[in-house]
Parts: sequence; structure tokens; C-alpha cells
Amino acid sequence: MSESVTITVDGMTCAACQSHVQRALEQTPGVEKAAVNLMTGQAMVAFDPKAVQVPALVEAIRDTGYEATFTPPGRSAFEEQEERERAQSEEARELGIKAILSLALGGIVMALSMGAMENSSVRWISLAITVFVMAWPGRKIYAGAWTAARHGSSDMNALVALGTGAAFLYSVAVTLAPGYFERHGVMPQVYYEAAVLILAFVAHGSGTAQRQ
Repeated sequence: MSESVTITVDGMTCAACQSHVQRALEQTPGVEKAAVNLMTGQAMVAFDPKAVQVPALVEAIRDTGYEATFTPPGRSAFEEQEERERAQSEEARELGIKAILSLALGGIVMALSMGAMENSSVRWISLAITVFVMAWPGRKIYAGAWTAARHGSSDMNALVALGTGAAFLYSVAVTLAPGYFERHGVMPQVYYEAAVLILAFVAHGSGTAQRQ
């Protein structure tokens, strides 16, 4: 006789994340059916308790790179929903702060790039700002991309990390050795503002989605 459980999944940001988690559950021995909902952050699993237990299902999700928690029966559905909404609200608030800060810093970097980006000092200032944005507002994105890569998959985090990482690394090369590019007939331009603003827009979009 099969049983059904609902497991909370944190860290999913796109349909690819949802598909990845669902596929991992479906491939777990003993699982009869799995349905993952990106909007609610929940995985509903029907399984054979003789073949697999709930801790193994939770671990299967965590092996994909996402956090998973299971709350045993005893709490009302209202209490669980209230706690989930409170956590989502807090995450949306944090993402909002990160988005506003990133947009402001992105505006500063863009203004610098339009004014005197050929100045070495300005490039180093822009580099420092970009590193800060990538390390704090963008940290979760890069962590998610790294986790997905380790498990042989890709998602929205991977795409954002690839784009912003390429812009950042090229800009660092130009900052460190502008003469090399000039000698090869390439204008030594940097694209720090692109990396910062992309991260800001993603943080804003994620925060908006959390509030809906």
C-alpha cells in the first residue's frame, strides 16, 4: 500500500529546477509518482514505504543541489502555510534590498563608464563594486549554478552566472592589461555595469515572484 508525503523544496528558481528535482524523485526506487510545484516550492510524492522511506526522498532532493525539509504530521495545514508564507516574505524582502542596492551600484558603474572608464582608477573602482555585488546579491545565483554544474545539469542560475562571469572576467583582463588589447587593435572596454545590472534585474525579478 502506497503512502504520500509533501516535502518543502527551497532554492528552485525556474522550470528547469522543477524538472530536475521531479526527475530525481521519479528515478528513486520505490517512488510511484512525483509532482513538483515551482510556485509553492513543494514536492508531492507517492511511494512504497517498503521500498523507500521519507528521509531517502529528502536526501534525493538534496543530492540535486536544493534544500528539502519534511514536517511530520501534527501541524495543521494552516500553520504550515503560514510559516511558508512568512519565510517567502522574508526572502522577498531580502531580495528587494539586494535588488535596490545592486541597481544603485549599477547606476554608479554605468555613470563612471560613460564618463571616464578609460581612467585606470575608475576601472579599479568599478571592479571593486562588481566584486561586492557578485559576492553578496549574486552569491546565491553563483552557488546555485555551481551546484547544478556539479550534478551535471543547468538552470537559470547557470545562464546568469555564465553571462555575468564572462563579462566580469573579460573586464578584469582589460583592467589588468589594457595595453595588450590596444596592441592587438582591440578597444580596451570593460563591461562591469552589465554584470551588476543583470544581477540586479534577476534579484528584482526573483523578489517580485516571491511576493506574488
